[in-house]
Amino acid sequence: MDWLSLPSGPRWVEVGCGTGALTESILKHADPGSVTGTEPSEGFLNMARGRIHDKRAVFKSGDTTSIPLKDVEADVLVAGLVLNFVPDKQRSLQEMRRVVPRRRRS
Repeated sequence: MDWLSLPSGPRWVEVGCGTGALTESILKHADPGSVTGTEPSEGFLNMARGRIHDKRAVFKSGDTTSIPLKDVEADVLVAGLVLNFVPDKQRSLQEMRRVVPRRRRS
């Protein structure tokens, strides 16, 4: 997480959070304001909710083509290995761009 050089407090979303391992690492090393983990599997969501007890973390049902957030509601998006399992990568990437504001290039 350190190499990202992000300031303290951004709103993170993890798409395809599974059992919450990456969410846990974000909470420990990145000093987020919040982390929303999304996952289509209720079993994985229940595991994540059962192991992570941090008020900054919330877990919601959703997949890569239907992220349960409003437009530009997150500052940082991570997707671990989920894109390996997504049949419509283009649609998924469009949805991911919807929830994160676009940054201007310097």
